[in-house]
Formats: sequence, structure tokens, C-alpha cells
Amino acid sequence: MKNILKKIFYFNEWSIGIATCKIEDFQQNKTPIIWFKNSSKISFNADPFGFKINDKEYIIFEEYSQILKRGRIAIAEINNNKLINKKIILDNKKHLSYPFILLENDDIFVICEAYKSKKLDLYKIDKSNLSLQKIREIFSNQGVIDPTIIKFNEKYWLFYSNQEKADENLYLAYANSLNEEFIQHPKNPIKSCKASARSGGTPFVINNELYRPTQNCQKFYGEKITINKINLLNEDDFNEEFCYEISSSNFNQKFIGVHTISSLGDKTLIDGLQKKFLIYKPLISIFRNLKKIVVN
Repeated sequence: MKNILKKIFYFNEWSIGIATCKIEDFQQNKTPIIWFKNSSKISFNADPFGFKINDKEYIIFEEYSQILKRGRIAIAEINNNKLINKKIILDNKKHLSYPFILLENDDIFVICEAYKSKKLDLYKIDKSNLSLQKIREIFSNQGVIDPTIIKFNEKYWLFYSNQEKADENLYLAYANSLNEEFIQHPKNPIKSCKASARSGGTPFVINNELYRPTQNCQKFYGEKITINKINLLNEDDFNEEFCYEISSSNFNQKFIGVHTISSLGDKTLIDGLQKKFLIYKPLISIFRNLKKIVVN
């Protein structure tokens, strides 16, 4: 009965936070994390990635609606420890999440999870109005999960999972430029491990060594983040090793999970999971189903 009541009246709520330390120093961070309040009780924010334009800091993230039961991509400015001027910049009427940022020269590129659309598109942010311009389609007819791209050793490496066994299998593709076809790695899936396969944020480099944040989904989705050091990355082989874990208990006891960590210059973005009680949650499900009937 307790489990039934939890399912009826509780839901997973993600929140976005920011720490005043670099991503590589987050494990030892001692400063308080500033948590941005979700704007509604029936929506939440997750998967934060950040960038700067003219000394202003912005976050691009997933805004998930309990009413729509899907995510949309939103953007907001950080000002006085608050998110202001939030707007939806991508909504294809299907679930969208994980808007990964790739900074190159003065350009800000974005790829996001759109597995229900069975494609992976590359976008660029128009700095004049903070909109997304589609550059090209990277994959078609493929349900890509948590796509993460980095330029390393003069190549672009695209880490991702597929809809099937998303928490367990890791795939890799590579290209010489963002305009070229991405070639599938011959050892795909390059890794099968629920503790450290699925991508979980911005890879970072220390002393020319590449580190990759991943999700630990052994107990449940969004439990912890694992940091792995990549020892071997080329067109023929891949190998990485466990370094350390980041748990929600490291920064706040009210959270039970964490699944995305990303870099914003000398700051770090992260999200945290809570179980929240909502007395009218059953009404949301009824409203959603009635809406489907009316539409159909």
C-alpha cells in the first residue's frame, strides 16, 4: 500500500544548482551550492549546460512538464543567483532533453537527446536572440540517448547510448569535422556497464588526460555520477578506468540522486533529484488522458 501511495502522489523532481568551482575540482568543493527554484510545481528543470555571451552567464536545460509528460529545451540567464528571462527555444512536440554544449572558437553548438524523433541534429546558438539554428542532421533513424561530443586530438568524438539498454551500453562515433559524416567505432558498443557507461555531462581535460562524467544507474536511474579517466581513445580502440564518484549526499541531504554535471568556465552546473509529494498528481494524469481523448 505504501508503494502504491508513493506512485500515486509522489513524483521525481529535478533541480539545477551551481557551484563556484571548476568541474575538475567539484569533488573537493566546500562552498555551498546555489539551487535555482523551479518555476512551477508541475514542472522541473534538469540536464544543465552553460555558456557565456558578453560576460553574461546562461544555462540551457531540459524543462519537463508533468502536464505534457515530456521535456522541452529552455534557456535562461543567471542573474543575482536567479534564473531570469527563461524561454523555450526547442519544442518538437516530442520528448527533448540533455542539451549538450560544445564551444568552438566563438561558436556555441548544441546537440540534444531526441530519441523519440529517431534523429540527432546539430544546432548553433544565435547569440543575437538566443535561438537555435539547425546546422545539420548527424544521425537519422536512430534513438540517441545523452549525446556528448568533444574535440580531442584533432578529432570529434561523439559518445552516446541507444534507446535499448540506454543505462548499460555506450557507443562511439568520430569525425574529422562537424560537417563530415560520423563514423561508427568498430568496437561498438565500446562499453557495457550500468555503473559507468551512460554519459552524464561535460568531459574535461587535466594535464592532457581526458575525463568523462557518466551516470551510475546500478540501483536506479539518476543515482550517482561516476568520473572516469580515458586511457585509450582512437579509431580502433577505447579504454577508460574509474576515478571517483559524485553522490548527492556530498552536497545536500535532501537529494537522493544526481545525473548531470557540466562546466561553466570557473563554475560547475549540476542537478539533484528529490521525491516530491503533490496532492493533485492524480488529477494531472486524468487531465492528460482527457486531453488525448479530445485531440483524437
